[in-house]
Amino acid sequence: MKKILLSFCGLALLAGCATTSPRLNQLTSAEKQAGWVLLFDGASLAGWTPREAALWEVVDGAIAYRPGTGPGHLCTTKSYGDFELQVDFWVDNVANSGVFLRCPASGHIAATNSYEVNIYDPHLKWPTGSIVEIALRQGGIHSVGHWNHYDLVAQGDHLVVRFDDRVVVDIHDAKYRSGSIGLQQFTGQGMIKFRNIKLKPLPQ
Repeated sequence: MKKILLSFCGLALLAGCATTSPRLNQLTSAEKQAGWVLLFDGASLAGWTPREAALWEVVDGAIAYRPGTGPGHLCTTKSYGDFELQVDFWVDNVANSGVFLRCPASGHIAATNSYEVNIYDPHLKWPTGSIVEIALRQGGIHSVGHWNHYDLVAQGDHLVVRFDDRVVVDIHDAKYRSGSIGLQQFTGQGMIKFRNIKLKPLPQ
């Protein structure tokens, strides 16, 4: 009986190892060779700065909104022009959020001075995956309560949004050419978290 039990435990352990997900907030050797850079190290907010009231913290390897601190953004301290950006996000059924591209270097950030890739499923006009005021996403999306993946391309006037490896926006718009990356908490209510944030510069 002991041998059978040990064997069962060993198999369970192996099964657990087999289903272990890749390590978070790290680049593979292939990604490094391809020119990707890590924007979030999984342990600190180095390279990021808050704007407006919202405060952010690192919780379990993710950038998380600090509840009760109000609305606002967390922005990269560097600006980027043409790039591919990958980011995972988790949102509850309350938070209204977004990933902003080519934000102004200082001051207020909005969908009228940068590109906002929305994160808010019930938005009546620009639901999750849409670029607010620019393009409505194609197809249905359910992002609440689990980790999701954005792959965002801004190359010249060409903007592409992939949600979980599916293209939901592919358009051309030349309003904004460079700026910082911004993570949003729009109302100060609910929870939004981000991880695995990486960027690859693209040729102009």
